[in-house]
Amino acid sequence: MIPGEDIHLIDGAGMKFRAMREIGEDADISFIVLRDGGKVTHYFRGHEYSDGMGVWRDLYQVLYPNEERFIPKVPIVRTDNKPGFFKRLLFFFIHIWRQRPRNYQYKKEALPVAGRPKGFCYKVFSQEDTRWLNDYCKNEGVSLNALLLHSADKTFKSLLKESDTHNSTRVWMVPVNTRESFEQKKQWGNFVTTLSVYLNDKQSMKDLNNQMKSMLKSGIIWGGKWVANFPKYLGMERLRSMSKKDVKAPYVGLVSNLGAWGSSDNNVGATDGIFITPTVSKLAPVSIAAITWNGRLSLGWHLHPVLNVETSDLKLLCDMMITSMFSSCESIPKAESMEWSEVAEEVNLNP
Repeated sequence: MIPGEDIHLIDGAGMKFRAMREIGEDADISFIVLRDGGKVTHYFRGHEYSDGMGVWRDLYQVLYPNEERFIPKVPIVRTDNKPGFFKRLLFFFIHIWRQRPRNYQYKKEALPVAGRPKGFCYKVFSQEDTRWLNDYCKNEGVSLNALLLHSADKTFKSLLKESDTHNSTRVWMVPVNTRESFEQKKQWGNFVTTLSVYLNDKQSMKDLNNQMKSMLKSGIIWGGKWVANFPKYLGMERLRSMSKKDVKAPYVGLVSNLGAWGSSDNNVGATDGIFITPTVSKLAPVSIAAITWNGRLSLGWHLHPVLNVETSDLKLLCDMMITSMFSSCESIPKAESMEWSEVAEEVNLNP
């Protein structure tokens, strides 16, 4: 326990992130804000206290204290397909089965390390590029999430041995908001579960889009919400013991999209570039986060140091992913990279 900390702010879902932190993992959700003049500020909060949506709502009030009328209203999930107890129990076990450990074989030997990588990559796209992507997705009949996930898998499967990519299933984690109306205004807590999305080389982007839509329609997220909060029944001691075990990763990585906020003609923070470097762990060693602010999509990439990938090599992979996203566009944007040592200012958003 951290001195002065209110442990009661950590909910069941947050307990696993506290266990991660205690074994040396970086369990922070980080927002990087790029201001005119080159100022770079890192705002962070431990994932044990809240999810990305909660951090974003509070960060907005820090960045723009005089614009309270525009404070982001955290969306709530539809409950019209919320299943009954026994079906939720079935989904609980299905959810656990879909996130079972996998035996991914990587080209590079895994390093026995924990913690934050040396650097990260990012791209804050222009409004024109963002519109192009949204129009492309609309024309293809897919969501932006499907495009991001399909391009991520197409790119980062290159970290795996070739024999591990053909005719095999790769599983990606996609976080999903589970806030209900009575949870909307809660400042602290993790109101999110995950979809375990299966990908293979034969799957089209439309197939992927349909898979995610079908999973959301099925109501499996309600079983996932139980899974997310189950650590409170295990207790911290057992979680600590489980965290120390060398468990094989269930996921290649995660792709998280915090959605679109502001507008293209918004004067609030109009020149600010905002992106997320998401929490990354050995269980999902490739971490990608998206947010759209004032009509500009941004992406942040984080690789767990266990993958033994230098920041310069990560940038090449990010450029490959962007090229995949803009494959039919004449102009292809490029990613940018930064070492954490270059970030001069840090602001702690923990309680």
